[in-house]
Amino acid sequence: MKAFMAVLLLSSFAIAQSVDDLVEVLDGSSWESDYQRDESGQQQSPKNNKPLELKGKRSYQNLNCNNPDDQTSIPYKFLLGLLANKSLDIRHKEHEGILEIDGGVMIGNCQDMLEPFVSKPESSSPFYTFQMSVRKPSSCNGDKCSYDVKTVENGRNKTITKNFAPNFYGFVECLKETGVMSGKNIDKSKVTPVQLFHREVDVTETSELVYANRGFKGTQYSGKFSENKLPEFQGCYYFEDIQSGGFKTYSVDDIENFDMENLYQKVCNSGNYKLINSHIADFEDNDAFQTSLREIRNELILKEVKALHDIVNDSESLEEVDVPKFKEVTSDFLEYVINPIKMDLTQMQRLYANPGHSQKEDILKSIFGPKKAQALLGKDTRELKSILKDEMDELASKLVSYARKPYLTKDDFKKMTDSDAGAPLDDKTWTGAVLDLYEAQLTAFNYGRYSKDFFDSHYKGNPEYKNAKQYAKAADLDKKIKAKLDTTREKINRVYHVASNPDVDYSRKYEKTKNIIVSEIDEKIANLKENMKEAQWKVQTMCAVEKRQKYWINQQSCVEEARMKLMACSRQIQALLRERSGIVEKYDDMIADWDEAHGKVDRKRKSSRKSDRSFSFTPTTPTTPPHQRNVDNHFSMQLEMMRRQMQGQQFQVPMANAHFNMQIPRFSWGWGSQFGGSYNYGRQPSYHSQPFFDYSQYGAQYGNPALRHFEQPHTMPGGRFSFNPVNSGGGQMYIGGTPGFYDAPMGGGASGGFSFGM
Repeated sequence: MKAFMAVLLLSSFAIAQSVDDLVEVLDGSSWESDYQRDESGQQQSPKNNKPLELKGKRSYQNLNCNNPDDQTSIPYKFLLGLLANKSLDIRHKEHEGILEIDGGVMIGNCQDMLEPFVSKPESSSPFYTFQMSVRKPSSCNGDKCSYDVKTVENGRNKTITKNFAPNFYGFVECLKETGVMSGKNIDKSKVTPVQLFHREVDVTETSELVYANRGFKGTQYSGKFSENKLPEFQGCYYFEDIQSGGFKTYSVDDIENFDMENLYQKVCNSGNYKLINSHIADFEDNDAFQTSLREIRNELILKEVKALHDIVNDSESLEEVDVPKFKEVTSDFLEYVINPIKMDLTQMQRLYANPGHSQKEDILKSIFGPKKAQALLGKDTRELKSILKDEMDELASKLVSYARKPYLTKDDFKKMTDSDAGAPLDDKTWTGAVLDLYEAQLTAFNYGRYSKDFFDSHYKGNPEYKNAKQYAKAADLDKKIKAKLDTTREKINRVYHVASNPDVDYSRKYEKTKNIIVSEIDEKIANLKENMKEAQWKVQTMCAVEKRQKYWINQQSCVEEARMKLMACSRQIQALLRERSGIVEKYDDMIADWDEAHGKVDRKRKSSRKSDRSFSFTPTTPTTPPHQRNVDNHFSMQLEMMRRQMQGQQFQVPMANAHFNMQIPRFSWGWGSQFGGSYNYGRQPSYHSQPFFDYSQYGAQYGNPALRHFEQPHTMPGGRFSFNPVNSGGGQMYIGGTPGFYDAPMGGGASGGFSFGM
């Protein structure tokens, strides 16, 4: 009878006190204040710390939701009330397949009655479920079972064995009998704390993790964080979110994809193209994400380029512009927007020119991707070329559009190189940005020919490009771009040096260097001229003086040696003049280039260039040549005696490029294009018998010296050299190239900036 009354009282107690009432008792006390984690998140060490780490599996069953015996799990709200922190810390280690549920400190007086476990997803319940069940010992066959419970007596823990019903209300009764739950309060002096920690292995599927309340359903229970997630489940279960917003587990594959998706969304939402670009390589295995990120990056770069155009266009002065920003954007614009388009056009042109290319499949894949490439492989040659032509037209048109408003334009380039506009030309970073922009403009202009509209409007019918081919080899276009870019880079670098070194006059430095080199050459020419005078005198006097001083010498050999010396000196002078002309041209070009650079920095500066292409050289010679001084009968008589001694002799002397025939008393000869004339020996008085050697305009000339001495007196052996071009041997000779042709640097100075051809 007493046992029956106890069961009746227990049933009445269970019905009278709902789960919410019991939770209110737990939440209404302050017992947990001694056991909550500190601010650093570490757990305090409670007395009698014994981890509760139980594992198990249990299948779902059809239940009678009104039967307390079927309510064999701790309702989630009540479980949280038993925890000092009122929450579960859940971690899923995807790569290890481990699920960890950490509840921290909980009321552990009746822990022997509890068993946590996780169930895998099934067809009827498609998620992982966590339960804190009330276990029924295998040896228990009655309505109540024996459990080891903990009590606190005189401040010390004590373990005793008591019998309770193996369900939720049996657990509540245990809390009451151990003194923890007293009426509507929790006596914290009776609490025996333990750690709630559960580790589940083999959690490898992508799913939700929910808490399963067994035996609670319908109006008798409501969830902590959600309503019943599976009300149609055939069984008395209430599935609720284990955390606010729920908790998901992931397979290794899905977590990697999920991480990629999260990363993708994060970088996309950042609006920072630098951040996006730094993560593109992370999506190597996801073509869709990678392609999308490239497109988003490029759109953001183009947005920045538009902003730069507005700055250049709207600013009265560029002195205060953000130079590093300009360089960063123009460099990225060239690298990530312009060059990839150029590369695709290059590949298309290769295939357009040779549809049967051995790398056809690879080329198509690199341009269009595997799917479209496969479709194009089945096209015949004519159809493939037509498709490529259309693709090139569209892509080239896009490329051209990036060199026009609202992006940075050619006019922007001119302003960016204009010192009057405040361009910071003394900043290497700025000139780097200028060159980036110029390369982008060059690329758009040259590869823009693959667009029919652009070719027709800029190349077709233009005399400057009369031989231009619309589908020219990309390699040839790259050579054109490189040549003009190199020339412009030199110009820009000169401007940079002038702007950053305002006290240095580079033009005058090169002018000084040129003058030093030219003076050295002039000195060599003057020395050779002196040697020629000496040799000329010997030829004119037929080595008479030498014969008088050294009777044993052969006058014929002496004359021949002097003549050869004259010819050798003439050749050396010609070589030096060619060298001189080249030096003058080279340094005049350099001076002109530096004058242009100085002019870009200082508009008021005048050119320092003094052209020295027309070279006049007057050697230092006496007014009266040596052979015109002291000409008297005594000297003439010596010559006449020499003539008579040689009379009757005949000889031949081989000449360079000609021949020398000499007869006494009369001889004549020819000296090719350099020297030519005749000598009539004995027809004039002896004191007039000296040959005449004139270097005025037409090379070496021999003639009647008497008439030249007395009828046309003038300076004999010195004279004037005039080279513009070099005159020699009665004809005109151009040193080092075609007459009148000068290969000037590309473009030229234009007001407001550089004028460089495209």
